[in-house]
Amino acid sequence: QAAVASLTGIVAKENIVGTLSVLYGSGEGSVYSVLSTVFSKAAGLSMLTFNLLCAPCLSAIAAIKREMNSGKWTAFAIGYQCVFAYIVSFVIYRLGLLFEGNFSVSVVVGAIAAVLILVFGVYLVVKPEKKHSKASKR
Repeated sequence: QAAVASLTGIVAKENIVGTLSVLYGSGEGSVYSVLSTVFSKAAGLSMLTFNLLCAPCLSAIAAIKREMNSGKWTAFAIGYQCVFAYIVSFVIYRLGLLFEGNFSVSVVVGAIAAVLILVFGVYLVVKPEKKHSKASKR
């Protein structure tokens, strides 16, 4: 159901909530109470993060295509956004499992991988720029 909701988010991001509401039919309570029993806090936050960062809606994709004037660059941009969204949501999910108190071996290994990814990402942001000397430009 979550994957189907994510796919309907390609049409418009607000469709995700409506699709989840239909797929998880609330019955007696609200859809949010049903979703809180289906997803853990880490999984819910991870899913929301992925859907917010992944490929934009179709109209935005069309605008990207028009501005880049290239189908290949548009596909690269959308692919980059989806990979970035997956990495961020992976880190959130794995660290979220630790914060929920799950300390199984697979969770700890995943959390170590998430921390390494996080440290690498921070390094890429804060690393100093290389200074080029005039002699190397000749």
